[in-house]
Amino acid sequence: TPLASILSSAELLQHYAHRMTEPERADLLRSIESGVQRMTHMLDRVLLIGKAEAEMLEFHPQPMNLRALLDELIHDATQQFSQAHNRITLDWQHGCATQNADASLCRHIFSNLLSNALKYSPQGGDVELRVRQDGEHTSIEVQDQGIGIPADELHHLFESFHRATNVGAIAG
Repeated sequence: TPLASILSSAELLQHYAHRMTEPERADLLRSIESGVQRMTHMLDRVLLIGKAEAEMLEFHPQPMNLRALLDELIHDATQQFSQAHNRITLDWQHGCATQNADASLCRHIFSNLLSNALKYSPQGGDVELRVRQDGEHTSIEVQDQGIGIPADELHHLFESFHRATNVGAIAG
């Protein structure tokens, strides 16, 4: 977990920094920074889910660069799941990178979709993010090679914190 990673890196620095090389200390500091960022994202997600369930979620659409946001999220997801060696490709077939949308909600939705696609895909499996223009609308699809959702559990799809029975020991 991010907290365990932060704590262990901090303890190593506290007790053994004098024995470490500068690159080793820098690696531990990067690990702490990464863990803090992951915890911040997790807390943001929990707060957003709480607002949605309390029907207090606010929608503030404004012009945003969807292409830049998706590129950033792909980079972040690739870094977070680097040990899985999955490849994420962006199939951009849209005329305009700027969209009128709520950047905060888009970030939450697409980072969650990419995270799940990587988490439940086999090691080395491909994930494709497709963006298409459909008249005046933008269509975004995430396709992975993951385990899928059992048909008899699809009715739980939009319930918070529900985990399908086929996830086994996969953390999430």
